[in-house]
Amino acid sequence: MSLLSDLDGSIENMNREHRRAVKDLDEAKKEERTQQEKLDEEAKELEKMSNKQSMLIKKVSFLLC
Repeated sequence: MSLLSDLDGSIENMNREHRRAVKDLDEAKKEERTQQEKLDEEAKELEKMSNKQSMLIKKVSFLLC
């Protein structure tokens, strides 16, 4: 009977560790999504600034000719 109790205890510990690992993984995935969203937004802003810069360079070029 002691062996069975030990096994039950081990299984409970493993289940607890598994739940904790799943929770940690979910939190890491959430943080990754948040960071990816920030990166995407910054990339959009950079693209807008680059386009604006190109447009201004063309205007200056046109005015200097």
